[in-house]
Amino acid sequence: MLFKYYCYTTWNNFIKNLANFFLLAKRGGGKELKMQTFVEKMSIHKSLVIKETVKKIVKDKTPILKNSANVTNSVCLIGHSQFHRWNIDELLGLKVRNCGINGISMVEYREQILEKNLLKCNSKYYIILGGTNDIVYNRTSEEISKELKILTDYIKKNDSNANIFYIATLNVNNRKDRDNKVINELNSYVKKNFPKDVKYISADEMNDANGNLKEIYTPDGLHLSEAGYEKLKEILEENICKN
Repeated sequence: MLFKYYCYTTWNNFIKNLANFFLLAKRGGGKELKMQTFVEKMSIHKSLVIKETVKKIVKDKTPILKNSANVTNSVCLIGHSQFHRWNIDELLGLKVRNCGINGISMVEYREQILEKNLLKCNSKYYIILGGTNDIVYNRTSEEISKELKILTDYIKKNDSNANIFYIATLNVNNRKDRDNKVINELNSYVKKNFPKDVKYISADEMNDANGNLKEIYTPDGLHLSEAGYEKLKEILEENICKN
């Protein structure tokens, strides 16, 4: 399923570029509408593939989400693929419970995990990284921030001593499906409107002079390289130790 998801992601980008070509080259004809319909159908199909992939990963990760091993002196990572792909066992000398789900949005995290009470909140630290997949669905900063607050409220309800950190949505580098302007607007909105007891962590150190995610930190403009994860770990440990 993951292979199908990546194939459709690549295919969808190709289709979008092809559609733009036809729209520019065939002004005034009927081909624009046909191509647009084709793109919409492919996008819907891709979305269905992603949703099925998310469900499978949630099922596979249920023992981790529920903390079946009952490891309480841990760091719980909550988010999407940028956490899911992180091969990390320890952070700040504590065991990592990686509850990141590849391809998931914050809306789906609520629907597939929180509303089913799959996330057991018994870690020392909770680190949230979200929003980038919601942007693809054209959700507003207000809508995304609302979902993030639902998540933090869920954690606090189930763990009154929760230490929650939210790391800003990471910028991208030359992606067609995400815009850094939109990401920056989301981060500004979240920073301004988020609960004061949730510590906000900036990820600006990972950007170049133009505000793009540095090439050394990413293999595809979105996901993180080994160097990217090393930098992310450095940022997290520095900020958590200060609080």
